[in-house]
Amino acid sequence: YDHAMKLVGEHNASIFSIYAMLVEDNDYQGSVSSFILTQNVTAEYAVFLAGESFAAAFSAMDDDYMRARAADMRNVSNHLINELTGYHEPDPLGTEPTILVDNEFSPSRTLMLDRSRLIGLVARQGSINSHAAELACALHIPSMVHVDISPELDGHLAIIDGLENRLYVDPTPETFIQVEERVAARH
Repeated sequence: YDHAMKLVGEHNASIFSIYAMLVEDNDYQGSVSSFILTQNVTAEYAVFLAGESFAAAFSAMDDDYMRARAADMRNVSNHLINELTGYHEPDPLGTEPTILVDNEFSPSRTLMLDRSRLIGLVARQGSINSHAAELACALHIPSMVHVDISPELDGHLAIIDGLENRLYVDPTPETFIQVEERVAARH
């Protein structure tokens, strides 16, 4: 929360206050405890099961905003599992400027990425209503969601145009010029 406050202000940092409330939610904690006691599983696995259960309930809702909260439940659970296991995700960025592609991004991961090497975020899943998308916007990181991109394209040259919602993989020199002209015109 404190790190987010410095970078994106109180409104966007409030996401992490909400996450703290989710972890302290009686229903969530009760679900974790129930899995431990009734299924004799580890705390980490119980957190995973509870997170998936809550995420499924949010995913089934009719409202787009509420469906996006499914990702929040998975993010909270994954973060808690990482804390319980002592796992710390390695830096996914190389030494060159990078467009990072993943299935989905969490707000905490989005916030911790080194923006000096990050050009953009591309998610195969997710929602434009997600908290990670809101943070990317607040941090001025071009981003896209629901992009069908193959892992085999890792390492290819690409251009991300978040405003046009386009990803150009292996762009031609002409495409570079066209995108640069559109960007210049926007500014």
